[in-house]
Amino acid sequence: MSWNEGTGNNAPCFGCPDREAGCHSVCEPYISYKAEREAIRKASYEEKSYRAYKSGRVWNTVKRSGLQK
Repeated sequence: MSWNEGTGNNAPCFGCPDREAGCHSVCEPYISYKAEREAIRKASYEEKSYRAYKSGRVWNTVKRSGLQK
């Protein structure tokens, strides 16, 4: 089993025979992989931000209404 198996983090560099220092800036498979990972990260950040906002709004409503024990 590889170190990243099952994590969804399968960078195209892993086991690439053409890999060398500094190739990330010109490697098309890595550039598309990086863009995809950035989109996933951004969506995750937005979801977490929304959940934190919603949680804060609910908590403030509970505190204001006197339902807090």
